[in-house]
Amino acid sequence: MIAQKQMLELVQPVQDMMSRYTHTMNEVVAMNMDVAFDVLLKNYNFVCSMRNSADMMMGDMIKSQQRLITEMVHVAQDYAAKLPAIMPSVTR
Repeated sequence: MIAQKQMLELVQPVQDMMSRYTHTMNEVVAMNMDVAFDVLLKNYNFVCSMRNSADMMMGDMIKSQQRLITEMVHVAQDYAAKLPAIMPSVTR
């Protein structure tokens, strides 16, 4: 019984220290995971906003190209319509 009591007196401080160490390490790991998820979420939000901006830019560019092509076709049609009237004055 005395040996068991002496052993408990020796082991108890080590058990307390290991328990505090384990608890502290769990807190550090939890904090690191929180920071990692925050960084990941911020990067994901940034990438999503960049993608939305790129999608909008591409949409605007396509609309501008369509408008430019439509204007060029109208100019070519107007020129082709006026060409018969212009040709007699050029050939004189």
